[in-house]
Amino acid sequence: MIYVETAAAAEIFCVSLSALKEATRRNSAKYPFIRIEGAGARSRGGVKLLFAVEIAGVDAAINIGKIDKDIDVYLPDNAQECGYRAVKFSEFSRADEAFRVNLGNNASVRPLKFVKGEEYGSGRDNNAAIANDLVSRRDRSRGASGARDTGASQGNEEVNAVYTVSNLEELKSGSIGLDHSGDLAAGRKNKNLDAVANRDLRHHSSSEDNRAALARKALDKSEVLGYAKLYGVKAAAQAFGAKEKSIYRWQKEFAQKGGEALEDKRGGTSKANVKMIKDAILSIGTAQKTSWWMEYCRRYALSKGLYFDMFAPLSADISRSTFLRHASNIASKDYEVRTFLRAGRDGLNTNISIKRNYLKVNEEWQVDATPYDFMCLDENGEPVRYTAVGIIDVGGEMRVYDLCDSPNGYANVRLLKKALKEMGRPGYIKGDHGKDYVGKHFQGVLKRLGVQYAKAPKFTGKAKGKIERCHKEIQDFFEGLPGFLGHNVGDRALREKQAEDKAAMLSGAKTNIKNLMTRDQMQTMMDRWCESFKGSEEIEEFSFDERVFGRSEEKILQAEGFSINGLKFTDLEVFRHAKIGDRLETIENIDDASVYHVYKDGEYICDVVNQDVAKMSAEEVKAAQKEYEKRVIRPTKAYIRSLQNEKDGYYKADAERRLKEARKGKAEVIKKDEAKVVSKIEQEASVGNNVIYLPDPADAIKSLEG
Repeated sequence: MIYVETAAAAEIFCVSLSALKEATRRNSAKYPFIRIEGAGARSRGGVKLLFAVEIAGVDAAINIGKIDKDIDVYLPDNAQECGYRAVKFSEFSRADEAFRVNLGNNASVRPLKFVKGEEYGSGRDNNAAIANDLVSRRDRSRGASGARDTGASQGNEEVNAVYTVSNLEELKSGSIGLDHSGDLAAGRKNKNLDAVANRDLRHHSSSEDNRAALARKALDKSEVLGYAKLYGVKAAAQAFGAKEKSIYRWQKEFAQKGGEALEDKRGGTSKANVKMIKDAILSIGTAQKTSWWMEYCRRYALSKGLYFDMFAPLSADISRSTFLRHASNIASKDYEVRTFLRAGRDGLNTNISIKRNYLKVNEEWQVDATPYDFMCLDENGEPVRYTAVGIIDVGGEMRVYDLCDSPNGYANVRLLKKALKEMGRPGYIKGDHGKDYVGKHFQGVLKRLGVQYAKAPKFTGKAKGKIERCHKEIQDFFEGLPGFLGHNVGDRALREKQAEDKAAMLSGAKTNIKNLMTRDQMQTMMDRWCESFKGSEEIEEFSFDERVFGRSEEKILQAEGFSINGLKFTDLEVFRHAKIGDRLETIENIDDASVYHVYKDGEYICDVVNQDVAKMSAEEVKAAQKEYEKRVIRPTKAYIRSLQNEKDGYYKADAERRLKEARKGKAEVIKKDEAKVVSKIEQEASVGNNVIYLPDPADAIKSLEG
């Protein structure tokens, strides 16, 4: 390696001057450079910028005429004030050619290996090669004769920068001892050479890029220790990117075990049972890694026929740190484990894709509802979390969305009506098995419109994955709007902490309501988002009967008209097309609860009206009915039920009491006498040598029973 000025380096590297300047500003390792002081008045501030280039690169640039053969090149020279000496490349190349011929005859010297593809100064082998070149650079200035002299003394002087074949083997075998002087057995032969080599190596290993590159290489401990003996541990740590304490540890191990301690045993067959580790993770699932470790120890103990005690210190064939390292690697890289921990068993259902990617526009629509991850204000100014119902065209990407109180049949048919107006007529609609989609209301509307409904397989979200993905897109897009709750419980907790302090959250007060958007404002934002997916292709309008979106019922025509929900709906026009007793189809007007549309054999006849019914939408009537049921009907039913329960409980307890008394009396009647017969026998006998006669107790008892 030699150094040239910026203009020559730009020609050699085939880049512009601005590119080199930018490289120096970013301290890039792609174009290694140095700055030297005391280079003369021509340089700004007396500092000259030099770039490291290969000799072959300079030769190539000269051969094609990019630079002159007599350009100045810079070589390290400790005798100079700036540390580098400028020479003509033509003179330098002649001395270099003679040196290379002479060096080829010395087969006993082997420089450190050079790793292909490394940049100058970015690898440990290059650093040693730099030190190796310093000797030849010093002698090249003497000419061919000096080069020959260098070849003659190579074995003595280059011991500071290279290993001879014999010395390298001795170092690895441990025959070279470690002393406290910091020298190898051959010793340091040239102190000035050490200073030059240390300065050059420190420069090329000082940048962050070079240190990171050195750290990524697998170090040869023998090279590091040899370099440490020559230049010290601190210089070796800086040159090779290793830690000083590691080098001290290697020296200690080398002194104790010899060359065997320097062998790199990494990369061999792992002793860890990867399958057992994987089984332990899958059996526990998402949990602390210590639980995985306990399960691994249990499985290991059972496999070896050992007793497992979860309260005793855990141990297995590998250490806990080894297990955790392998477990972390498996959890992040193994597809099955990663998917199971993220999505559970259903996530493993991924199979060979048979997706149709040739669907035409409006060939398939997908419909679904999802809780909207926003809080919006209702008509009364109260925060409400609404439900978002959407329809998307799989082939054309067009979509529509509506916010509703709950996913019911009315919300679905309103969205369907909106989609038919904006997107045209679908070939078929795909949805799930929810009652809102397979119920009479929604299915009746589709039947009257002549649209088919395809049921997706149960519990298979990927069967309607387009609308599922669309739900995520719209929720993610509006995350920055006020009222965003987060996509899950964890996100919601973080959002609460970021929005208010703990005291405000625990006080129970409603916070940030003034910043919430209303339902209509949010609906406007959603409509604008859906408009961005409209394509340039013209969509054929679909003409349909807007009276078919209500709930359908078959009613008998009476003299007063139709009796619906306890109310009379009538119109004289209906009697012109039907007679009393005929069964006709009545369809409610979803926008006006006082009007019903009458159909006969699929043909529209007229509208029947109840003047006593206020003009309101079907949803408003439904909501009022639900509110009345919640406020009046349910409490009344609950009160009546409590009275019945109290009455039933009283009579049940009374019957139980009477049953116990009856059983107690019967037990006393059939109870056996457990009294014992106690008899006392008194006899008089003379005291002395006379024989005392005592009767047999059994005979005495028989006489008493007598």
